[in-house]
This record gives sequence, structure tokens and C-alpha cells, in this order.
Amino acid sequence: MPAMSGIDLAYEIRKHDPNVAIMLITAFLTDDLKLN
Repeated sequence: MPAMSGIDLAYEIRKHDPNVAIMLITAFLTDDLKLN
């Protein structure tokens, strides 16, 4: 499976479960804040 960006991955999951996509995006944003 090709590597996907967080946005692409969230889009794929959102098609199945919007709540999971929200949690996923939140996790990515939290990780970004930790790195900065």
C-alpha cells in the first residue's frame, strides 16, 4: 500500500466513520504540536 498523508488517510476513513476521521485528524494535529 502506498504511503498516504494524514489528510488522505482521514478522507478514506471518513467515508466509513466520520468520528474516526475526527479522532485521526486530532491525533495528527497533536503530534504536529509536539514536534514544534
